Amino acid sequence: AASVDVLEPSAPLLNAAPAFVDAAGASGGQPVGGRADRCRFMATPMQEWAPAADSYDVIWVQWCVGHLTDSHFVRFLHRCKAALSDAGVLVIKDNCLADTVGASDESFVVDDDDRSVCRNRPYFE
Repeated sequence: AASVDVLEPSAPLLNAAPAFVDAAGASGGQPVGGRADRCRFMATPMQEWAPAADSYDVIWVQWCVGHLTDSHFVRFLHRCKAALSDAGVLVIKDNCLADTVGASDESFVVDDDDRSVCRNRPYFE
């Protein structure tokens, strides 16, 4: 990627992010790390992120949508759609409840420890 925008509303996590990105390591046998200079670290919560139209080829959202209310999540998705280029892709990697026959009919579960929400696939759809 030519550049990466990192959204993080927590000041301690945001301050630690450049060192984390720069840390040398390997993934799948390939070297990783060392490119914090290509990142723009923004102290912005997802609820307030206001990207320019057609400004992203990829938006990667990982392990954070459970901290958004349904209405914040839907508005965030609309902003993502507007921010993507014509061939742009939105990737959401997050926890999802199992959708199995005979399981609980709950469409989401609230985690009392961190107050996040885990939704099932039909609920997302």
